[in-house]
Amino acid sequence: MPRLTEWQRYRYKLTKVDTSNAPIISWPAQPEV
Repeated sequence: MPRLTEWQRYRYKLTKVDTSNAPIISWPAQPEV
């Protein structure tokens, strides 16, 4: 279950990514698989 929580946090962080600076976008780190 902790991995699910990590992926949910990652998805939330993706919604907060500022895409106005494209193509230089600071992406959040992806959780371990």
